[in-house]
Amino acid sequence: VRAPGAKAARCPRPLLAGKRPTYKGRNPTRSLHSESTFICHLSSELSYASLVASHMHGSPVVLDLDGVIVKSNFVKHDAMLSLFDGYPEKHHQISSYIMANGGVRRDLKLRHILKNIVDVPLAEDTLSSYLSKYARGLENLLAGAPMVEGVETFLADRDQSFCFYVSSSAPEAEVQDQLSRRGLSDRFQAVFGADTEKEIALRRVSARHPDKVTVFFGDSVGDLNAARQAGVAFVAVINERDNFAGLPVIKLSDFTSMPTVLTAMSAAQSRTST
Repeated sequence: VRAPGAKAARCPRPLLAGKRPTYKGRNPTRSLHSESTFICHLSSELSYASLVASHMHGSPVVLDLDGVIVKSNFVKHDAMLSLFDGYPEKHHQISSYIMANGGVRRDLKLRHILKNIVDVPLAEDTLSSYLSKYARGLENLLAGAPMVEGVETFLADRDQSFCFYVSSSAPEAEVQDQLSRRGLSDRFQAVFGADTEKEIALRRVSARHPDKVTVFFGDSVGDLNAARQAGVAFVAVINERDNFAGLPVIKLSDFTSMPTVLTAMSAAQSRTST
């Protein structure tokens, strides 16, 4: 699950044994945790972020690729929708289905569209043909997709506070290519692609770090469900689109503020452990 020749990212060394940080005065995590749905905003001192970071030192962090690391959801939506330009009367239905099923493997989405929306007989090579056209159309488009604001700095993790992983429903070779193009390959302990269901990937990561609560940054309801099934903490990234209306999740718009990211992670871990 790691690119050939790529060095494994280093997990942080354990902190010196000591007391768990205590919080005096207003605890932003407590107030955020009481909200049913919110976008994390933090006005606390950076000293609070330092306390939270100490508490979470060594935590495994799993990130989805599309919509969390790279702004590629709409690129992929448009590329898939373009495969069905011959069915203009079905475009709205197809578009709605694609957007509502972020995090679902592309072969499953295309199979559903072909069978249930455009009513195309699924001959042996039909799905393969559509998958090939889709992959060819994506290649150059993905190369130009920008990263989510602040995520590169977050992944740089200069203090070596976290152990990073990727879990994506895209083919692993594509995920590895996107990470390599952006110079991110060596930031991750492992990369899980479409061949490993997200729930399984999250369970494997958790098993590597039994004394820590894994945090999963995802952008789809499917990601949320995988986190729940695996028993890990979840932070909903809503950079490109908010797919979590009405759901009691912790939301994050981007990674530009480390105190905000740390507070979201701490609040998510608190929910998981209660």
